[in-house]
Amino acid sequence: MGIGVDKLPNIVEFAANLKITYPLLIGDARALDLMRSLGNEAGALPYTVILDRQGTVTYRKLGAFRQGELDAIVTPLLR
Repeated sequence: MGIGVDKLPNIVEFAANLKITYPLLIGDARALDLMRSLGNEAGALPYTVILDRQGTVTYRKLGAFRQGELDAIVTPLLR
């Protein structure tokens, strides 16, 4: 699931351009506070937080993923 911090038309266009198939929520300024509380002190985007099945943060990353990088992180958590 992703959280977009922008206006709905911009998020829809962004998702279409990048062919995003996972659910996207629309966040307001509180989403930026949440992001900072999860370790993104700079408030920069994109910022990814991965949780395990128990809801524990297992990975954080500021910046884009390279192809295959996200699969390598998430796949072991699905077992």
